[in-house]
Amino acid sequence: MAYPKTSMPCRAENQLRKDVYNELQKLKKAWIDAGLLHIALCQTYRSGAYQHQLFMQRPRVTKCDSGTSMHEFRCAVDFFNNVAGHEWDSAILNKAGKIAQKLGWVWGGDWDGDGRSSDETFLDRPHLEWLGGLTHAQIRAGKVPKATPSKPVERTATTYTVIAECHCHDEPRNTSPIIKKYKDGDKIKVYSIKNGWAELDYDWYVESKYLVK
Repeated sequence: MAYPKTSMPCRAENQLRKDVYNELQKLKKAWIDAGLLHIALCQTYRSGAYQHQLFMQRPRVTKCDSGTSMHEFRCAVDFFNNVAGHEWDSAILNKAGKIAQKLGWVWGGDWDGDGRSSDETFLDRPHLEWLGGLTHAQIRAGKVPKATPSKPVERTATTYTVIAECHCHDEPRNTSPIIKKYKDGDKIKVYSIKNGWAELDYDWYVESKYLVK
């Protein structure tokens, strides 16, 4: 495929590899379905020269020098919440990133995929990569993943009732960001309960002691 020439970073989707572009369309629909109506892209492709410029910037904004970033290989995007004053709202970015993870994307808010952001040494919530099952090294070597249609994992939810006002958290711990509040009588869907925490949609969590069937 011939790409439009660009020496600067851009947010044009036609700068992405075709398979990445196709997966992005699925992701955008999933965001909208989840009520994330204002997620927009701020970067797709980066030239090697621009990547090096970012690498040399201080304070550091990337750990990748030219020739190593997935942006250069047209399989990474950076996103933001296109609402003035809330562009980098961590709760919204976390929600968007976790939805992307479920569709097979690598998310910079949870590089190791263990469901936590607190253990990351380089947190990059607005960053996503479509690797299609390949490693960074394989992509840098020129390999392209085979077509692998992604589908959200189907899970069964059970409806619970909130019995006292409580907080919904981004991670299963009280010190993680609060996403929203639930009040007595609210009905919520729970996918699993483990170690005193109920898992809700978008990998949100509520202490199970506040819930009854």
